[in-house]
Amino acid sequence: MPNFYIHKCKTLFAIIIIQYRTLCFRGLKLLNLHNMKAAKGVKIVQRISAQGRGTIEVGKESQLGVYPSPGFKRGEFYLEARNATAQILIGENVFINNDCVIIADKSIIEIGDYTLIGPSFFCVDSDFHPLDPTQRLTTNYNCQSVKIGRNVFIGARVTILKGVNIGDDAVIAAGSMVIKDVPSGVVFAGNPGKVVRYSIT
Repeated sequence: MPNFYIHKCKTLFAIIIIQYRTLCFRGLKLLNLHNMKAAKGVKIVQRISAQGRGTIEVGKESQLGVYPSPGFKRGEFYLEARNATAQILIGENVFINNDCVIIADKSIIEIGDYTLIGPSFFCVDSDFHPLDPTQRLTTNYNCQSVKIGRNVFIGARVTILKGVNIGDDAVIAAGSMVIKDVPSGVVFAGNPGKVVRYSIT
């Protein structure tokens, strides 16, 4: 068989596999969606679990998961709005890669429109257990909302902890630990993270 036809066959096979896997994951996700509202045009590519008693909303034309991309097979999207007051609000045209964890315990985690997020993203609004060892087994802990602005670019394996506000157009480098506010339009990197560049343009 000529190389041209071999290439065509491989391309067609790849398309079929992608569509099949996407359909399979769409079927699986329906078993785990308790409280998620997805607007028109939302694409869910990776298996997803949406849990909790709060609110989870995904704006129109956003995408959760990528194929092919790291973490597609081994991971899943885990979204949890744990208590009734908790909210996870994902804006419009947001793109989030695979193996993402977002947990809002009692407050709000908000991701602005047009934000791009790499694989293995981790974001929480709480420490979940107090640092004081005498209090560690209690539920007496503090939650603080997280707000990620519009058109933010977040690299792979970024962790964002409670109380953080990230300004519009900021860039968060891969592997960063974000424990404080990030101004608009800066490059932020490191563990713990800091501003490494004040002007992107």
